[in-house]
Amino acid sequence: MPPANHNRDLTLAYVTFRPNPKLEWWLDSLQWQADEIGAWPLIKRIVIVTPHKLDGDLVSRLILSPEFHFKDVAITWPCPGVWQGPHRLTKADYFDVANARNTAIALAPTSHIVFSDDLSVLMPGWLQQVVDALNSEELSRKIVCGAYRKVNKLNVVDGKVASFEDHPPGVDHRTLLVRGSEPQPCRGQWAFGCSLMAPIEALLSINGYDQDTASLSYEDVVLGQMLENRGHEFVFAPRMMTYEGEELHHDPSNPRYLRWDPGVSPNDMSHRMLQMLKDGRNWAPNYYPWPLREMRQRILAGEPFPIVQNPQHHWFTGHRLQELPLE
Repeated sequence: MPPANHNRDLTLAYVTFRPNPKLEWWLDSLQWQADEIGAWPLIKRIVIVTPHKLDGDLVSRLILSPEFHFKDVAITWPCPGVWQGPHRLTKADYFDVANARNTAIALAPTSHIVFSDDLSVLMPGWLQQVVDALNSEELSRKIVCGAYRKVNKLNVVDGKVASFEDHPPGVDHRTLLVRGSEPQPCRGQWAFGCSLMAPIEALLSINGYDQDTASLSYEDVVLGQMLENRGHEFVFAPRMMTYEGEELHHDPSNPRYLRWDPGVSPNDMSHRMLQMLKDGRNWAPNYYPWPLREMRQRILAGEPFPIVQNPQHHWFTGHRLQELPLE
């Protein structure tokens, strides 16, 4: 591994809304890769964002055990807001990954952050690609987009894939459009949140993930286009690969988070958002008491996350959030 650049370091962020996210897959795969290439000095914090209490035995085995060679692990609920959780204004919980990812950004004391999704295992070479990008003068300034593959009956043993069943619809289409395994230029629309590395300063320059995507999703594509509108550059890195357990995404025992794209295509919420991006939108309004940059400063200084009670109305339909979901 190249020598650590002490001006650059990493926060690894794992975001989940499931009570059983297969966290052990991710942590075990991280542990053996970091041990193998000596990457721990570059990793300053691991942030796990979840609205559920993780299994205590699992946390003790994975994080508190002497075998896990890293102790700065922050397990946190998403910043309290209007779309989900005990402070929601809606009658039911809605999808709002933008807020969860902003929560991780606020807890990142480092120059860079890397996002991973739940139900995933880091494939061999994932962390090496992250470290190579961090230590590159060119790539460290860019947004690095990792790859994914969704498979069935994923069996992971000690952080390594032991077996799986192929799931052709789960192949990352981006891998079919590139040649070779080295990072190569791409557009902002490829900034999928399942495996993504970015300079913190780049994310703060657009005020983080856009909470106007709450209820809609597509927060990662919106983020990528706003970053591109702001002038940031992107690369797609096929070696930064994760495998996900496809059928676990549809486990009926998981809590349901509603998604809503009101309107009739092409006059719906998603098309309006796309038009705003085409018109140059490069700043996420969000609804925290302060811009995300200042909120991060406050959180890193030890202040608690604020209880956010805005917006009161849906930006696209004008409905009061207390009326949602509509009958």
